[in-house]
Amino acid sequence: MPELSLFLNPMFHFMVFRGAIVVLLLSLNSLCCLGQSTQFSEESALRGLTSVANHSIWGSGVSTYDWNKDGWPDISLCSNGSAPEFFENNGDGTFNSVSFGITNTSEMRSMVWADYDNDGDADLFVTRWIGPWSLYRNNGNFSFTDVTNISGLGQFTYNLTMGASWSDIDRDGHLDLHIANYNYNDGVTNKLYLSNGNGGFTDFTAQSGVGNGSCTSFQGVFADFDMNGWSDLYLVNDRAMCENALYMNFDGTFSDYSVSSGSNVAFDAMSNTVGDFDNDGDLDIYLSNQNPGNQLLRNNGDITFTNIAVQSAVTVNQFCWGAVWLDQDLDGWQDLFVATSSVDSANGYGYNYFYQNNQNGAFNYTGNSGLEEHFSRSYCAAKADFDNNGSPDLLVSGMEPYLTELWINNSANHRYLKVSLEGTVSNRDGIGSAVRCYSNGQMQLRYTKCGEGHLSQNSQYQIFGLDQATDVDSLTVTWPSGMVDRLYDLATNQTLHVIEGSTSNLVSIPKEQQNRSVICQKGDALVCTAFEVSAWRVYNTSGQVVASSADESVSISHLPTGVYTVIAERNSEVPILRKVLIQ
Repeated sequence: MPELSLFLNPMFHFMVFRGAIVVLLLSLNSLCCLGQSTQFSEESALRGLTSVANHSIWGSGVSTYDWNKDGWPDISLCSNGSAPEFFENNGDGTFNSVSFGITNTSEMRSMVWADYDNDGDADLFVTRWIGPWSLYRNNGNFSFTDVTNISGLGQFTYNLTMGASWSDIDRDGHLDLHIANYNYNDGVTNKLYLSNGNGGFTDFTAQSGVGNGSCTSFQGVFADFDMNGWSDLYLVNDRAMCENALYMNFDGTFSDYSVSSGSNVAFDAMSNTVGDFDNDGDLDIYLSNQNPGNQLLRNNGDITFTNIAVQSAVTVNQFCWGAVWLDQDLDGWQDLFVATSSVDSANGYGYNYFYQNNQNGAFNYTGNSGLEEHFSRSYCAAKADFDNNGSPDLLVSGMEPYLTELWINNSANHRYLKVSLEGTVSNRDGIGSAVRCYSNGQMQLRYTKCGEGHLSQNSQYQIFGLDQATDVDSLTVTWPSGMVDRLYDLATNQTLHVIEGSTSNLVSIPKEQQNRSVICQKGDALVCTAFEVSAWRVYNTSGQVVASSADESVSISHLPTGVYTVIAERNSEVPILRKVLIQ
């Protein structure tokens, strides 16, 4: 029978998912076109992405969320009038079409995966252009139940609905939902639903003040623009009659800072792409538009923004839609991809744009990204490391006859650190967390978002480019709960799965005092002496679940000597997380 030493506080901990450091097979290397001059190569057909989705004008959303959480990003595609398409990553950067039995009754606009009920599996929210939005709860085996009506989200059945985004606006550990509606002057506003903590939602739009009137809204994005720990909301509206809006969150309620911040842009705004492009520790906003050009709103650090698109050379001046920040060359500075729908081959229009970050506030259009050789009409875009080599790739949807494009990054010659999160006190996905990476005297910031850009969702894995560094000085995760996890002296070229609260200082308990602790050993099992536990999960240091139970105790008799992380679920209460040593 194993002997258990239990610690009151969690210890330094990280978890490495399958595929953290992947050596590609020779056949897959040939697909990646390593060593070629182009930065990206279009490889949809080669990798099994045989999409036939009919994408509509204004775009049909794409998602690169890893829905089975095996460390390999998957693909979800909206469609116009037909069923959505789902492609599962085979674990080598190739894909296989799967079906979840989710049908479609009209034009789908966006699909956003999120674990809204904190049960460990990915649920799905869908918006539609003419027809109801839908919330599909994952039953735990990738069969889904439509819970829209019983959850409190089903009051509206006829809306011109566009993008959706999730975040925990009141920091209670449960995800809340914003829905953008494209309804100009007809009395229908955007919606904000507050989680009740039991799988249900309450319409919080009027109390929150973020309805934004009846406007042509494309997408809202939650991000912490003043870094005070509360998720703010930035909204993009199409057409000049509806200005973009910024709602600042200070205590779970919002205040309109659109005018005072200088972010109340009035043009054909299609994408709100948020990221720290200048590595100064705050979040900037890239806004796509048509002529007279896009805007890059640099965060001044005082809840004001300055448009520097012209001096940064990223105006584009075409019909632009989705945009994505990604560190293509892993040098530690985020580059910029911009999708366009311009189709004018006589004047050289008809391709997407890629800009290299010059590390001085400006960007360089290289002209050799590979995108210039591929004529397309693109709308939505998302990023993910599909082949798990550390470099971010791109997924782009286009209007027929230009279908979905999978752009593989060919420049993985620098080092990286990849991070995924699991909340315990905070929401399970860790959405709304600020992740900071310190290496080579430089700090990089990533903020975890769920629904962004133009109707799309990026992978949940945060990638930090590290140039040629062989180690990371430290990584900090500031969770929505306010808890901060710190990890030090990390090797590069790996994936870390960070569990909230797992890096506190150690305080050991002598064996004879174990019966005084909250979690203790009883025979060959772990039990909880102070609370009723509904489920257990025991992780090894590689991030694998090595024991689990839906009973009052969990068996540990089969576990070898070593350190383990234990999470005890307590129905709707905050879970208990402990580090244990089995000898």
